[in-house]
Amino acid sequence: MASTLALHGKLPQNDGKDWHVFYNFVGAVPGSTDLFVALKRFLKEIEYVDDSHMPKDLDTAAQLCSGALSNSNIRPVILVVDALNQFDDENAALSVTWVPRKLAPQVRCIFSMIYDTPQHKVLMAREPPAKELRLTPLDMNERQAIVKNYLGRFNKSLDDEQMQILLAKELSENPLWLSIACEELRVYGNFRKLTEKIRSLQDGLFDLEKQVMDRLRAENGGELLVAAMSLLEVANRGLLETELLKLLGDEGNLFPSTDGEEKKDNDKEKSTEMLPAYRWAEVYRGLHVFLRPFGDSGEGRLDFYHRSISKAVRQKYFDEIEENNNVGDQRLPFANSEEAYSWWHRKLADFFEGEKNLDRQLEEYPYHLTELGDHKRLKEFLVNWDVVEALYDVEFSARLLSIWHKAAIPGPEVEQAYVEAMENYKNSTNSTNDQDLSLRYEKTSRILTQEGRFTAAMRLAEAAMEIEKQSARPERLAELYHLLGFIGDEEMRLEEYMLRTHLPRIRVIIDNLSKSIEYRKQFDTAEHKRKMGRALNRLAFYYSGWAGRGGDSTMDATTAKDLAIKAVDESIEVFSELGDEVFKADATTTKGVCYLRPCPEQIQCYKEACECLLRSIGENHVLVERLYLNMGIYYEEAGDTNQAYTYFRKWYLVCCNIFGDKHPRTKRSISTLNEATYKQIAAMCGDPVPDVTE
Repeated sequence: MASTLALHGKLPQNDGKDWHVFYNFVGAVPGSTDLFVALKRFLKEIEYVDDSHMPKDLDTAAQLCSGALSNSNIRPVILVVDALNQFDDENAALSVTWVPRKLAPQVRCIFSMIYDTPQHKVLMAREPPAKELRLTPLDMNERQAIVKNYLGRFNKSLDDEQMQILLAKELSENPLWLSIACEELRVYGNFRKLTEKIRSLQDGLFDLEKQVMDRLRAENGGELLVAAMSLLEVANRGLLETELLKLLGDEGNLFPSTDGEEKKDNDKEKSTEMLPAYRWAEVYRGLHVFLRPFGDSGEGRLDFYHRSISKAVRQKYFDEIEENNNVGDQRLPFANSEEAYSWWHRKLADFFEGEKNLDRQLEEYPYHLTELGDHKRLKEFLVNWDVVEALYDVEFSARLLSIWHKAAIPGPEVEQAYVEAMENYKNSTNSTNDQDLSLRYEKTSRILTQEGRFTAAMRLAEAAMEIEKQSARPERLAELYHLLGFIGDEEMRLEEYMLRTHLPRIRVIIDNLSKSIEYRKQFDTAEHKRKMGRALNRLAFYYSGWAGRGGDSTMDATTAKDLAIKAVDESIEVFSELGDEVFKADATTTKGVCYLRPCPEQIQCYKEACECLLRSIGENHVLVERLYLNMGIYYEEAGDTNQAYTYFRKWYLVCCNIFGDKHPRTKRSISTLNEATYKQIAAMCGDPVPDVTE
């Protein structure tokens, strides 16, 4: 479906503009099951964000995508996703938070998915529900045509009786079952017993696939074929053909002995030779019917071409081991499925532990260690500096932290691992360059900040600062003072309210951001200006927070408010110069906050920011969520509860779209709408009041 749209090339225009067709076949190539990768590719293709605004984590990408798909100013786009339910099991994927409840007029979304999956339930539960078109089973004429065309390519055919027997099977209405059945008949060599063979075909998709596996095991490689399919099943992103050949080449140790240990051939080391070509040809002859080579590496990445085959392999060689071990020719040297999974995951973990290609190692090694619960090796791997450098991102190291989180390693252990790694490096003979040590302190500090380990992050940032004060390099001092301010800022965000007792912490943040800005002013690059603009924006926020809490003897409230307005005006000027409408609008929102009390200047700032944000990024964005909340507060404090309700309801709807119904921010908006005043207004407007207990 997607390829047809993509290749057609001449779709009717939308208001004189050509449609852009974006498509994603989930599971077709490495990385296609990663929603984060798919959303970033989509946002880049439609030119919604540039590299400087590219999202750093899945939640942000989902928010941006939701905003794009509801933005009436983006180019006409048709988004096609095949197998929506096969994205990796992340909350944004399961809840489909990246698709807004209401699409922009020039946006079309076409999704295929299995009925009654979480994604299907979510989309059909929305108001209004998605338009649903159920694919019907093949009718008899379609089935006959498929069989004739498939076998006809090999100059083979069925007589009328054979065709009737085949199509009388219930699962012949399923295209995949029918194609597998046709392939089984194509390779069957005994013409006289072909009718009997047709009758013997299992009338169930998984049952037929497992029946084929039994035949292949008997005819094409025996244990080697079982090992190949098991390795492919537990692999995270498929296996390169060369990798599979190396793994199978160690034939003496492919399976455990009866006591559960690896077999040893005269105590020799494990083989590092590839499986001989003639042996691989025998295995591949049977295996290829289930495989799809993919990727552009030239080496041939192997994986199962359909999820049902993967499920059948899991049933056959993992989940049904105890049952199959009662059948002589089906026995495998595992007591249960857990033992089998552990064996094959350990095989791949040991194999990829020595992988020289870091990109490939990152795809497989941490995944298998996580599945094994091998936290010792996983920690050692994730603090390896080559790995840190590969996965580090100054804004948010999403991939690195997701590995820690999927392994369920708690924050204190993450902190301990990185702190010990830095201490070991500092005390090692490798640590001879203070500038390198400073950079490592900084990057590790940012990672721990992103993980929410603020105390340790602050200590590491201060250690970096001590080194940089010796060399007095302005650029490094600008970065580190910004980092110190950022850590304090992130920690303050955890507080539900800013209190007067927080003034000492606010003072530290103000001092660090101010120093960073002063050093940053010495540089004229766009990147330095962008960072300075963001620092000025946060500085203004904390000056206004200082003023709102009454100030103290070192700086009174009036002075703090004036400094807040001055800082935010500079921020707006910087982003205007850079042509960055989004951050300029966010700074304009902050300027409204800086006025502290309802006034014409405050609401004017909010209206300007609103117009700019809706024009630039659409409604479903975290910056608009922040703005609607502040506009609701403005009207509430001004005594206009009807207008306050309007914006609090908009706030709630945006929260639902970008965060989902269960997010803390959404729950806060629901709580606001359940206040007595707003419930009365909702009743007069005929609006449903969201349930605060949900």
